[in-house]
Amino acid sequence: MIPSEKKEDFANSPSPRSANVRLGTLKSSPSPKFLTQMKDKLPINKVITAVADCLDAKSFQYELKKDKQLIRLGLDAKNGRWSCIAYADDSNRFIFQSMIPVNAPEERRLACAELFTRINQNLSLGHFAIDLSDGELSFRTTVPSPKRGRLTRDVVDHIVGGHHILVDRFIPAITRVLFSMTDPTEALSEVPPKPSAPEISARFRLN
Repeated sequence: MIPSEKKEDFANSPSPRSANVRLGTLKSSPSPKFLTQMKDKLPINKVITAVADCLDAKSFQYELKKDKQLIRLGLDAKNGRWSCIAYADDSNRFIFQSMIPVNAPEERRLACAELFTRINQNLSLGHFAIDLSDGELSFRTTVPSPKRGRLTRDVVDHIVGGHHILVDRFIPAITRVLFSMTDPTEALSEVPPKPSAPEISARFRLN
């Protein structure tokens, strides 16, 4: 589940129009000139800097919001396309979160929670989660920041690539449980074997 202050920003932030970094807006500025000056002076968390470097190297389209210290991007795969956010939590851990592109109907949330429990017991990269209050679905990875130096490009690339594979792999099972009334055990039994890591070549423009 996205923290409330991040969730609001995630839902309302504008879309990037190019591969260039695009700054978000500060909500309390006395003038446009002051706003511009403050954007230039805001420091970027080293976690976010490392993520941006990795995405730049792969020519990803993304949005950097300095005032919120987060990055927003989209991934496109065989079974769907979805939005992601990357940010540092209060302990300066790197959080990468994929938002599953469906919402769980209230009457199917417990079945979905069972499915996620069964999936999660075999995962090491992260975990699927459901917000039982509103049906929001996500896949989340948390990585401690190094005490010295910063996150390496290889680590960030591994996490983004892992989300691309895992979310896409389980989307069919999730939708079957939510909308076809399929039993979680049956839906999971039909998930294909773990695929090899593909090159992430398709990105989409966030709306």
